[in-house]
Amino acid sequence: MRNIVLKAKVKTINENEGTVEIVASTARLDRDNDTINPKGWIFDNFQKHPILVANHMTSRDLDSIIGKIENIHVEGDAVVMTARYFINRGNKKADWAWQLVKEGIDAYSVSFIPIEYAENEKGGIDYKKQELLEVSQVVLPANPDAVSRSIPNYKKYKWMPDATKWDASRAKKDARKYASNPDGSYDMNKYKEFFVYFDKDAPQNMTSYKLPIRYLDSGEPKNVWKGVMAAMAAILGARGGVDIPETDRKKAYNYLSRLYIEHGNTPPEFKDYDNEIEILYKSGFTSVDEAREILTADNTAARKSEDEVEILKALRDLLNK
Repeated sequence: MRNIVLKAKVKTINENEGTVEIVASTARLDRDNDTINPKGWIFDNFQKHPILVANHMTSRDLDSIIGKIENIHVEGDAVVMTARYFINRGNKKADWAWQLVKEGIDAYSVSFIPIEYAENEKGGIDYKKQELLEVSQVVLPANPDAVSRSIPNYKKYKWMPDATKWDASRAKKDARKYASNPDGSYDMNKYKEFFVYFDKDAPQNMTSYKLPIRYLDSGEPKNVWKGVMAAMAAILGARGGVDIPETDRKKAYNYLSRLYIEHGNTPPEFKDYDNEIEILYKSGFTSVDEAREILTADNTAARKSEDEVEILKALRDLLNK
């Protein structure tokens, strides 16, 4: 699943009805050099349950459903839709979201499943066909350049062979080696290249760097596919999850989703899963041995041996269906 913040402008507001017509350009997403083919949108399944939610909270409290989307269609290079808010019905989230609309400080984001896509010459993704999953009203910072300061900027790295085993301890050792200076200090800009997340308020503290995904090979950081899967599983709640702010968890998910697409895989949906087995399965594990590597690779994710056995047994049963 991929999330994008649309460059939306309000065309008309009807305060009596609680509706707003939104025109959202999707021709180019300059920050990531991604493009979306406007003629490639598929709305069929979305229109069966066309909810408007707050901040992509699709599997949490029911009051996160703040309205519904009507008359969604494509005009030129834009997606046009009408958002009908559930105002004055006892939902404080819906009332506040509507107030933001009237103040002119609303922003919208869509989640979609990439169906046909390819990398472009600028390092981004050209989405040729995509299925809309949901529409959210979101908080957009006044300074777009301030987004995701706790997540390193996305850049292309080479990949290790897919069969490479994952060892988080090795990744951390490689990061220290790569970032070390002759005087014994560390270049933290180099160090963070190995991780998905770091605490922006403590950038010199190595323990604040989490979700390693790369090894040092031939003098340069390289993506490890099984490390990417492990990080995604942790973001979605496996191995006890990862202790980072909820807003940063979504940013980390988006970062990892781009790696999934770059690798030629469809990223799992960002939601609350029923159990750890489902998370491992959706994250891309194709064998019990792969799952065992991930469950035992990170010493910070301590687990009772009997729990691991049960998880592996359940995953084996799922894979054998």
